[in-house]
Formats: sequence, C-alpha cells, structure tokens
Amino acid sequence: MKYWKQHFSTGYTDVNGKLTISPSQSSLIVSILSTGTFVGALASPLLADKIGRRWGLIISSWVFNFGVLMQVISVAIPLFVAGRFFG
Repeated sequence: MKYWKQHFSTGYTDVNGKLTISPSQSSLIVSILSTGTFVGALASPLLADKIGRRWGLIISSWVFNFGVLMQVISVAIPLFVAGRFFG
C-alpha cells in the first residue's frame, strides 16, 4: 500500500510528511465500488432476462475483468476510479 500511495499521490502529505492521497480521494475510491455494484445489481436481472443467465454471467465476468484491467494499467486516479466502478 505504501508504493500505491506514493505512486498515486497528487502532492498531498499526511501528518508525518509522507506522500499519500487526500481523504476525499480515498472516499471516492472506496465509494465508487459500491456505486458500480449498485448499478450492476440493477442491470443484471434485465440482462439475464434478455439473453439468459449463462450469457449474463459470461458478460458480467468480462465487465469485471475489464475493470480489473483498468485498475492494473492505471497510472492516475481517474482511470483507477473508473476501473473500480467496473470491477
């Protein structure tokens, strides 16, 4: 986590003078996952009814993998946040 905080820091320092992310950035990163989960929970029954449960699970797995890939390749907080939404 230490490396992640230093890599994604936007210049904010904690009380010890170490680079980290701001509290608002931290809350965004944590809360966006719940938002994505909420949207996915609302969309999944519609998708399953339209194309079937099997294909609905396959597509949702690919969406999740896409989100994880976005998090892995991110070099800044906006792309990381987008990845958290999808994964």
